[in-house]
Amino acid sequence: MLRSEGQFVAGVYGVVFGRTCEFQHLYVVPEGRKNGIGRLIMDAAEQEAIRRGCTQVVLFSHASQGELFYPKLGYTLLARVEDYPDGDAALWCSKCLRPCLNSD
Repeated sequence: MLRSEGQFVAGVYGVVFGRTCEFQHLYVVPEGRKNGIGRLIMDAAEQEAIRRGCTQVVLFSHASQGELFYPKLGYTLLARVEDYPDGDAALWCSKCLRPCLNSD
């Protein structure tokens, strides 16, 4: 969680399963978007996942929220489901944090 002058600015929530961290929620207050706060909090969360022994991250998002954001952070799109919800698309993404079992 990131605070500025005592006010909530951004946060990410996730869980660890074995060597995989699943980020379940990322939120940045509207006035904090498009200025690097999302990247800052994701970088910190990834470092925490590494500290906990994770080699990869998986996450779920929607195209309207993360289609352009997550690839900039090195995430690969694994699956996309159109019209979930109506007019949007569901995205499942992953990122290798350090050598993954399936990497070359």
